[in-house]
This record gives sequence, C-alpha cells and structure tokens, in this order.
Amino acid sequence: MTVEKQGGDNCKCPHIESCSLIQQNKARMPNLVQRIQDYYCVWESLQCARRWIYDTLGHSFVPPLLLPNQWEWARQIATETEDDGKLSENHCVKPFPTKESDKENSGED
Repeated sequence: MTVEKQGGDNCKCPHIESCSLIQQNKARMPNLVQRIQDYYCVWESLQCARRWIYDTLGHSFVPPLLLPNQWEWARQIATETEDDGKLSENHCVKPFPTKESDKENSGED
C-alpha cells in the first residue's frame, strides 16, 4: 500500500522540531518515529492529535506519550482543561478535524 503525498511542505507540521514524541524517541525507535513523521508530520499533520493540542491548548498540555492517533485522549484533555478552568480567556478549543470518510460513514451530506 502506498500513501500519496497530499500537500508537501504546506502540510508539514510547524511543531515537528519541538514535538517531544519525535525528539525523545528518535534514537530508541528510529523506524517508528520515521513512520510517524512521514505520515503525520509531513502528509497529514492536521490529523494529528498532538498537533491539535499544541495549536489549541499549548505545548504544556501535550502528554509526552500521546500518539498522533489518540483522539479520545486528546478530547479528554480538552474537556478536563475546560472544566478545570485552566484555559485563559484567549484560548478557545478548536473543533476536532474530521476526514471526508467519517462524513460518508455517518450518512452526512
């Protein structure tokens, strides 16, 4: 199975150099980190739960072990952060990204 490059440099995650998952695991798990980078950091960065938290809540809210596809955990963090009043008035929780395939499966037009 091949993955087409969907956006090139325009889709590259702006947090790739500061992402603790990438930076802290390069030496221990180079193959896994490379696969994560290839898919989430370059081609589909808007589908990364880590990027969503970075962009919405800030770097300090991203758990080091959160994987890019762990949206349930990201939702929990956002909910708990809002409920605890930890967000400043300047922060607003962005909606979670959805893929077109999710809309097709739900029957939405």
